[in-house]
Amino acid sequence: MVGQAMTLDPRQSETLLFEATSDAIFSVDLDSGRILTANARLEELTGHPLDALIGGWAVLLTPGESLAHTTPFGPDVWRCAGLHEEVAVARADGFVACVTLRVAHPASTDQRLAICVVRDDTERRMLERELITKHLALRSAHQELERRVEELRKLSAILEDRKREIGELSARMATVSRRAMLAEVVAEVAHSMNNPLAAVVSSVRMLGRSVETISDEETRERTRTLVTRCREACTRMTQAVEDIRLASRSGAAAPKEADFDLGAEIEAAVSLLAHRLGPGIQVELALEPGVRARAVADEVHHALLNVLDNALQAIGSSGTIRVECRSVDWPFVEVTVSDSGPGIDPTVAASVFEPFFTTKPKGRGTGLGLSMVRRILTRCGGTVEVEPKGSLGGATFRMRLKRENTDGAEKPSTDRR
Repeated sequence: MVGQAMTLDPRQSETLLFEATSDAIFSVDLDSGRILTANARLEELTGHPLDALIGGWAVLLTPGESLAHTTPFGPDVWRCAGLHEEVAVARADGFVACVTLRVAHPASTDQRLAICVVRDDTERRMLERELITKHLALRSAHQELERRVEELRKLSAILEDRKREIGELSARMATVSRRAMLAEVVAEVAHSMNNPLAAVVSSVRMLGRSVETISDEETRERTRTLVTRCREACTRMTQAVEDIRLASRSGAAAPKEADFDLGAEIEAAVSLLAHRLGPGIQVELALEPGVRARAVADEVHHALLNVLDNALQAIGSSGTIRVECRSVDWPFVEVTVSDSGPGIDPTVAASVFEPFFTTKPKGRGTGLGLSMVRRILTRCGGTVEVEPKGSLGGATFRMRLKRENTDGAEKPSTDRR
């Protein structure tokens, strides 16, 4: 009838709801253990026909082997009301389904029943297991990647060490090659110097013999002094040439250290530069008497000449140079050369002893003199330092040498009691 609401019998409504739900529903007689009712969804879930399920034993759904971390469906489950997760249910095809089971024991019926509502979680569990498997695989791959990265890092460090070693070896080879070439050139120069040097020595010797024929006493004395200086300079040059020849032949010169009068070497160096001392240049000597050093005298003499030459170039045509020599902290003696020149920029003071570094105008310096001074003093156990602004306003070079016979000697006692 149009407009008239339709009504259903309550039992028909229960039947419709029982069949329409997406969950499998069945009831079990707690006393006999048989399935009393079941909907079609249970047939779909288990693969067992309803005819075999209804009236059959509930243990038909108990698996022979359950999945890991699951509870097999059985009397312990359906007799316990509440929510049961991860329950294993046997299918007709031998496959085990993983379900979530809610069990209720209604008290309104004459029979002792267990109403079971089953939700299939097999697909979800399989997905979870797949995700877990993939996660474990990713972790394993990540650990393997970290291991490989660590190996690469170690190999990179080894490669860097080998690269540095190759660089050092290349630098050494280049240095050895340059030294070998330089030794050949120096040996050739030394050989070329022998003949003119021999001529100079011979001429100085002849001048020495003719000095006594000069009638004027003052002139004779002055000439004798000049000849003596020339003879000493020739002796040093001859020894230097011989050392160079030995070095080029054996690969390394080995001059012997000896004790010498440091003040005398300073005076000799100053006298060799006397021809450059114009009327506006004053050289002050403050030499402590009896100061003796232990080194190669010719090398120290050469170092003094370089420092004095540096001071002369700093003051130009006028100014003052002060040379001091004294005993200092055991076991050293000290020579200081100060000038009244412009001094050295403090920002570059630490670089003046580096090879090829110079503050002089282009064409007026090679930058090798002071580096050679440091090399000489270091070789004989001494040191050299520079003060950008010394006592005279210009630079002060402070050179320290070992005292005579300091090997194994003890510091002298200062106790005068």
